[in-house]
Amino acid sequence: MPLERISRLFKDFCRYGLNSGTMLNALERGYEQTAPVEEATKGYLKEAEIVHFDETGIRV
Repeated sequence: MPLERISRLFKDFCRYGLNSGTMLNALERGYEQTAPVEEATKGYLKEAEIVHFDETGIRV
């Protein structure tokens, strides 16, 4: 979702505007904190005998 749209939604729901720098910093921190989980999940999937995927589309 584009940062401008996220900012608009945040302002509509919380009545507080976020600038793109704040959102990018939050995204970067979130990525850094979840990277170990992502790597562990990849390892589990590679070793699994059967892997299922949900390819259902979602419109945001």
